[in-house]
Amino acid sequence: MSAERRTLPERVSVERRVTPDRRDRMRRINTIHFVGIGGIGMSGIAEVLLNLGYKVQGSDLRASTVTQWLAGLGARVSIGHAAGNIAGADVVVASAAVARDNPEVRAAFAARIPVVARAE
Repeated sequence: MSAERRTLPERVSVERRVTPDRRDRMRRINTIHFVGIGGIGMSGIAEVLLNLGYKVQGSDLRASTVTQWLAGLGARVSIGHAAGNIAGADVVVASAAVARDNPEVRAAFAARIPVVARAE
């Protein structure tokens, strides 16, 4: 290992910086809907948010041990994708695998509910 120390950059990129405005918007989020909640990436994020006290809901095409696990932790899990599944959501999270014509994504856009990529 080198004796040279690594330093963190002085600034975080503007897109990732937690500004007061962003923090206020995040405080207003209570219920998060995941399209594809049973996927390995989405389910992990959903579990963390449940543990942080958020209300989590989501849908997947099929029931699995993962969707059952999340339901046991308190998530509201729907099997199948339908516009009505997003009821009560403050934000919708979708992975890159979810098409823009997904009924839940379309319903979120129509209702002006923010849709964010899982990576965000």
